[in-house]
Amino acid sequence: MLLVSLAASLALSSCSKEQDVTEESTPVATIVRTEEPTFTCPHDAGLNMLAKAVSQAVRNNPGMRQFIHSESLLCFDGDYDFLISKAMDKPVSVSNGEVRTRSGLTEMTFGEMVGMYLPKTKSGEDLLASLQEQYPDLQVAVPIHAGAWDPESYTPVVVFLPEDYKEFETETLPGYDAEGQYVEVDAIQAPNVPVIVLSHNERMSLLEETEEEVDQHPAVPQNLSAVCAQESILLTWTHPGAMVYFIWRKALGETQFQQIGISSGSANQSFEDTAIAAETYYQYYVIAANYELTSNGLVYYYSGPSAIVTAQSPARLSALTSFGVAPSGTSLRFSWTGGDASSDLVIEEKGPSSSGYSEIYRAATWNSYWYKVPSNRGLRHEYIAYRSNALSQSDTKEAVIYPPFRNTNYTSHTYARKLNIGHNMDGWAQGAPEFYMKVLGLDPAGNAAVINTVWMYFSGGYKDKEESFTNKDIYSWVYGALKNEWLSRIDLALYESDATQNVTVSFSVPIKLEVGKLDISAGPTVSVTFKIGNGDDDCGSVSLYYFDNPEQTLAFPNHGARLLISESGS
Repeated sequence: MLLVSLAASLALSSCSKEQDVTEESTPVATIVRTEEPTFTCPHDAGLNMLAKAVSQAVRNNPGMRQFIHSESLLCFDGDYDFLISKAMDKPVSVSNGEVRTRSGLTEMTFGEMVGMYLPKTKSGEDLLASLQEQYPDLQVAVPIHAGAWDPESYTPVVVFLPEDYKEFETETLPGYDAEGQYVEVDAIQAPNVPVIVLSHNERMSLLEETEEEVDQHPAVPQNLSAVCAQESILLTWTHPGAMVYFIWRKALGETQFQQIGISSGSANQSFEDTAIAAETYYQYYVIAANYELTSNGLVYYYSGPSAIVTAQSPARLSALTSFGVAPSGTSLRFSWTGGDASSDLVIEEKGPSSSGYSEIYRAATWNSYWYKVPSNRGLRHEYIAYRSNALSQSDTKEAVIYPPFRNTNYTSHTYARKLNIGHNMDGWAQGAPEFYMKVLGLDPAGNAAVINTVWMYFSGGYKDKEESFTNKDIYSWVYGALKNEWLSRIDLALYESDATQNVTVSFSVPIKLEVGKLDISAGPTVSVTFKIGNGDDDCGSVSLYYFDNPEQTLAFPNHGARLLISESGS
C-alpha cells in the first residue's frame, strides 16, 4: 500500500501543475512537415510504426481520442499517461464507418483498434504484442494541455521519444500530424497544444500497482444531463456511488475546462451552477473519486471524465412593459406592468441634488405598485425601474416627476392673501389703486383662454404698500380629472386699472404640461387675446405650477408688485 499511496500522491501533485493555456496564443514551439526518414535503430523503427498506427486511429476515430483523453486524465502515476499493457483490453466506442471492420460494430478494445492500423506480416505476427514483449513499459502520454484538450474537435500530433533522446539536448521529436503527414516537433520549447507522446514509463519501479489496487478507481459517471432553470443550470448524473464528484465547466469561446464545484456524498449526484452569465453556452463533465487517509496523507482514486454535455443559460430578463409615477394624496404612487415572480422589481432614484441613482425599493415578492412619501417637493426627481435576478438585469424604464406640495386626494384652492405694490402706481388724486388679475390657461375644450378674472381693491384711501384679502379665490386645482379639464400650470397677468379707453392685447400661454413632464419651462405656446385700459399699469405675469408650494409670495416683474398666495382663504 505504500507504493499505491506514493502513486496517488504523485497524481495529486503532478496533475495539478498544468498551467492555463489557449490554442489561440502564439506558438512557442514549431511543428514542421518534412520527408520521413528511414529508421535503422530497431527501437525507433518499432515506435515509429506504432506512432503512425496510433495517429491513424485517433485521426479516424473520435472514440479513440476520447479514450486516450479519459485514460490520461486518470494520472495513474502522477502524470497524464497510461500503460499500453493496462489499456489493451479496455473498450473503445466506435460507430459505423469509423473503422475498417465488419459492419455494425459499436465497440472494440484499445489493442484491437491500434492493431488494425499496424502493418500486416506474412507470418501473421501480432506486431503490437511483439512491441509490448520487448518494451513492457510502453505508455501513451498527453504530457501538456491534457485538461484543455477537447477530443471532439481537436486531433493532436502523435510523436515518440527516440532511443537516443536526451532531455534539453535532443532538438526534435518525430511523429505524424492530423493529416497523417510526417512531422518533427520542437523538443525544447513546449507547444501550446496537446501532443500525444509514445514513450517508456519512468515510474514503474516505484508503482507496482496490483489489479486489486487499480480497481479502487470508481467507474465513470453516466447519463450526465444539463437542464436550464430560471437562474441556473442544473446538472444530474448516475453512478454506483463515490465519495465525491468533481464538476468541470468550459464556456463558449474558452479553450480549457475549469473545476467549478464539488458534490460530496455517494447520493449527491447533482450540482446547480449559479455562477453563469445570461444567454451563454456552457459545456460540462463530471469525474468521480474515492479517497483514503494514509500515512502519506489523503490518497485519491479518480474515474475518467463523463461524457461532455452542453447547455445554454437562461435568456437575459426582458424589460418591464410599463413604468410610471404619479401623485397620490401626499405620496407618490409607482406602478408597473410586465414582471413576474422569477425576478425582483428594483426602483432607483436620482434626486435634485444627487449625481447618480441609488436603490430605494426592491420587491422580492411581485406586486404592481408601491407608495413613497417624497422629499424636496416641487423639484425634479428621476426614477428608473428594472427586473433583476441572480443571473441578469433587464433594460430600464424611466420616469420623471416634480412631487407636488398639494394633497391630490382633495380639491386644492389658491387664494390671494396679500398684495404689495411700489410707490409709483397711482397718484393721490386718483384715490386707492384697483387691480385686476387675469388667470390664463386652457379651457375645457383645450383652447387658450382667460379662465378667471380676480379684482383686488385697496381700501381706506390712497395706499402704496399692501392690502390683505379674504377668500379671494384665484383657481381651484382638481387632480385626476379628465385631462382636458385639469391644468398643471396657470399664468397670472396683473394690471392696475385706470378708467381709460380699452385696448386689445395678446398674451402667450404655454400649452398645459402634465405633472412629471421632462421640461416644465419650455414648449409650444398659444395666444390669449383680451382687453385692458390703455392707461393701465402692467405689472407683468408669473407662472404657477400645481406642484409648487401654495404658501409663497409671487414676485411680478414690474412696479415691485408681490402677491402672497395660500391654500387657506383666511
